[in-house]
Amino acid sequence: MDLGKRAAVAIPALVALLLAWQLLVPPVVGLANNGDFAKVASFYSLVPERAGDEFIHVVTKWRVDPARFWDSEFRTTEHLHGAVTRLLGGDIRWQGVTHGAVMIAAIALLAASIGWRALLAIPLLFDLAYSAYFNSMYMDAAAMVWLALSIGAMIAGRWWLACAAAVLFFGAKSAHAIPGIVLIGAVLVHKRWAIAAIELAAMVWTVTRISPECGGQAMYNLIFTKAAAHATDGDFQRIALRLGVREDELRWKGTTAFDANVPAHSRPWIVEFAHRIPTTKMIDLYWHDPHLVWRFAANDLREEAHRIRPIHLGNYDRSSGREPGEKAGGPLSWWSAFRSWLIRIAPWHLPVLYAGIGAWLVARRRLLTLPALLWAMALMEFGISTLADACETSRHLILFHWLTDALILYFGVTSLPGESRE
Repeated sequence: MDLGKRAAVAIPALVALLLAWQLLVPPVVGLANNGDFAKVASFYSLVPERAGDEFIHVVTKWRVDPARFWDSEFRTTEHLHGAVTRLLGGDIRWQGVTHGAVMIAAIALLAASIGWRALLAIPLLFDLAYSAYFNSMYMDAAAMVWLALSIGAMIAGRWWLACAAAVLFFGAKSAHAIPGIVLIGAVLVHKRWAIAAIELAAMVWTVTRISPECGGQAMYNLIFTKAAAHATDGDFQRIALRLGVREDELRWKGTTAFDANVPAHSRPWIVEFAHRIPTTKMIDLYWHDPHLVWRFAANDLREEAHRIRPIHLGNYDRSSGREPGEKAGGPLSWWSAFRSWLIRIAPWHLPVLYAGIGAWLVARRRLLTLPALLWAMALMEFGISTLADACETSRHLILFHWLTDALILYFGVTSLPGESRE
């Protein structure tokens, strides 16, 4: 067995051991619930064994309670991972197994293509900032792993596998599906017309399935939380009225859609609000008031981007004896810690980095290559995270950070000697 074939076996095996150590062996590492788990767990009537614990600790044991069934009408690829957890008894570590298995497949494809240089992916793409998501029911987890598999399959020339993974990536979360248009562009470059058509259909289906409640909540937070925080009273009133907010609703300035005693809890009201103020109105506002885009982006770059690991969501089960919100450490957390520190002290390095990579792509005429794909998707992820919602922006930037690390991995791998597949 030559070195390349040995790498294709040894590196995935090493990753499997590392993930098993993190996700399956006590003290188990995961990510506490911010409320989003219900969209998956309640569909399978799963409830935590210790009610309320899931918001401060990772809860590994979930039980079936038919009385707690709830269909949020939200469909996501994460439901596939949740189905395995439900069928196998409700231990959230099955989420870790299924998410981890997809990532192991992705690293196996990468190792088969570039050999031992794929070892560089371990500290970057398997940092606890990312792998902690595997023991969770966040839709971002499904988006992350299926995107990784789709890119890995494209690098390896497995186009139909890339297509299947891309469809599951698109189905994970609408906010991530839109940047996925770049994947379709990559397929078109290689003249895979049928695959591009399938992926486009999957993307359109996901984007058009956004419920009015979710869209209305996001718009409420953009207006009453984010715009309110970056505008004077007069400026806020001008922006809100231009978008279609009624004068009697201006008093909700400074609230979020999740606060108590706000009208957003009323389904008829939030649905009407979503229809009254569609996304097109916000896009028109950004077009005519670009300074608002600058304010949002600059603030999130300065205040949110450095929180790569959510500060209020812990990584441990209560049985571990760890404090609520405590973060897991160790050798596979140093990279995210370094990047968080660097963004905190010098947030300007990110736009400089992306401007530099963009200039390099143009100068080298590499606009239809893997680094261009990663670069474009990362910028779109940042734009959507900062301009399309207002709450938990730092957590919503997770795929932006993952794609940034994938870009760093690309340049690290291609700087080493040996053949590499573009």
